[in-house]
Amino acid sequence: MKKILTLALSAVLLTATAFGYAAPAYAASYLTVKGEVVLVGGAGSVEDVKLTVQYNNVPAEYKDYYMGTVRWYGNPDSNGNFSIPTEAYSGAMHLLKVTAELEGYSSDYDVLTMGQDTTQRLVLKAGNTAEALL
Repeated sequence: MKKILTLALSAVLLTATAFGYAAPAYAASYLTVKGEVVLVGGAGSVEDVKLTVQYNNVPAEYKDYYMGTVRWYGNPDSNGNFSIPTEAYSGAMHLLKVTAELEGYSSDYDVLTMGQDTTQRLVLKAGNTAEALL
């Protein structure tokens, strides 16, 4: 039975290779992180906000591989919306930290776990701005 299954799978793979077909199960699906940034006070432009997506709290057994330095960058559009493609597998266990920064403003961040691709609204407040409700 084991030999028959092995032969059948081999035949399928050889046929797919010969005809240039790729099995959908082997297609990599990468996570695209989405969200919204809002500026409160100041004269800054939301398009100048620097967004960073990085692995966060990497377990010790993976530190040699990730070392917490794998990062992806982006900027929001004029409406504050962003979409940053990453190389993190969308269906894998992950803990990603999304940070928004702009000089003269407080920074804000959100953490995404497996199954999440959209951050909470990231709010940056100008240094001289009183607490504001959104």
